[in-house]
Amino acid sequence: MPREGNLNEAPSLVRPPSLHYAWVVAGVTFVVLMASAAIRATPGVLLVPLEHEFGWTRATTSSAVSLGLLLYGLVGPFCAAVAQRVGIPRRGFQGDHYDVPEEYLGDLLAAGAQHTTSRELLRRLKAAGLRLSPEQRRQFHDQHPS
Repeated sequence: MPREGNLNEAPSLVRPPSLHYAWVVAGVTFVVLMASAAIRATPGVLLVPLEHEFGWTRATTSSAVSLGLLLYGLVGPFCAAVAQRVGIPRRGFQGDHYDVPEEYLGDLLAAGAQHTTSRELLRRLKAAGLRLSPEQRRQFHDQHPS
């Protein structure tokens, strides 16, 4: 019966090369930075669809996006003060996701917050003229073919 390998050779104690932890950190950092840049650039990508959806000019759409970013920055400290006043922990605000624990809902509603459903939000957007009906959208697309 033939033998495999040479019995006179000592087993190798050298570990195969592995990925250094610094490369893992660099890779994760790269992915996070690319994702944040993509999210930050989203309004620029959506300019044309927003123009078509609401029937706005490019200047109006850009102004709306700029105003939204400005208000987002200005309102942050006030939201933090309200959250601190009603006792919501800092970890309750993750990015732009503002879910609050149910035990704080009563205090927030008493402070002036409004609990709305997605259907109610849509109704309010339509009432404010910020959402076109399907018929209005068709008329707009007929008048402004792309």
